[in-house]
Amino acid sequence: MEEQEVSLALALSDIFIKEKGRGACRVHGGGFAGTIELFLPKEFIDEFKTFVTKVFKEDSVKILSIRHYGAVYLTDLEQST
Repeated sequence: MEEQEVSLALALSDIFIKEKGRGACRVHGGGFAGTIELFLPKEFIDEFKTFVTKVFKEDSVKILSIRHYGAVYLTDLEQST
């Protein structure tokens, strides 16, 4: 399994997304085998983590969030508050 982890993670992610009807996933990067980039609605995150950690280690899922602002100049951000 060690050499197929990215393929397996991508397949599991695809199964989960198809079951829920919402989300997207892809392989990101290729160095050191790459990683899976997965976008899900917030309400599915805990369930996905439980689903995937049945196969992979508990710390294999890193949850990130997208901030409200994209790339901005700090002066622009300060003026809008």
